[in-house]
Amino acid sequence: MPPIVEKPEYNKPIGTAGQEEAPTVEKPEYNKPIGTSGDQTAPTLRLPDYPVQVLKDKETGVEIIGGASDLEGISHVSSRRVLAQELFGKTYDAYDLQLKNPTNNSLQPKGSVLVRLPISANVENIYYITPTKELQTLDFTVRDGKVEFITNHFSTYAVVYQATGTTSNTEEKPSTSDTETLAHEAEQLSASPSLAKTGNHSSKEELPATGEASNPLLFLAGLSLALTATFMLKGRKDDSN
Repeated sequence: MPPIVEKPEYNKPIGTAGQEEAPTVEKPEYNKPIGTSGDQTAPTLRLPDYPVQVLKDKETGVEIIGGASDLEGISHVSSRRVLAQELFGKTYDAYDLQLKNPTNNSLQPKGSVLVRLPISANVENIYYITPTKELQTLDFTVRDGKVEFITNHFSTYAVVYQATGTTSNTEEKPSTSDTETLAHEAEQLSASPSLAKTGNHSSKEELPATGEASNPLLFLAGLSLALTATFMLKGRKDDSN
């Protein structure tokens, strides 16, 4: 019987001859949906809740929208119209805006919030009137009959209107399709238990605006749109009934 020769298995890296590069194997990236086995529910991504508080002065129409943590301890907004000698010769509405706690003491927010003021004409500028009577221009947006800006300090603010005969490109009105989408989102938002609390306080003088833009700007502006759509949706349902 001829002898049996066993050849050991070669388990070392395979080299190349000369300067030839070693071969590489590319594994294609999997970019299709990831399924589940059996009756297992597919995973879902949930965003963390962001409790929102809404303060509104029904008499003046002033609205404050912000995170509940930024408005902690604040129960209502006090707004009154005031005169601003710094704006003599211009058409304006000036407001003294104060955030109040339940005992009517003034507080400042712990973060930036969205301020919405009613307007009666095309807006030229929004100003914060400093304690030294200087005018500081603020960035603003006009939406649904109100001017919006971001601030983290409440004091005197002013809405200055354009002279008669001039036009404004500032106002933004949502299209019908946008309104439908916002109404749907707002309906979901209104169903959330963390939706805004509303506080009221009134008085009849108005103050110019102060403020700084910050990171929550896009979120707060979007929230303003959703809340506006909520009222539009409610109005449509009332009309259909």
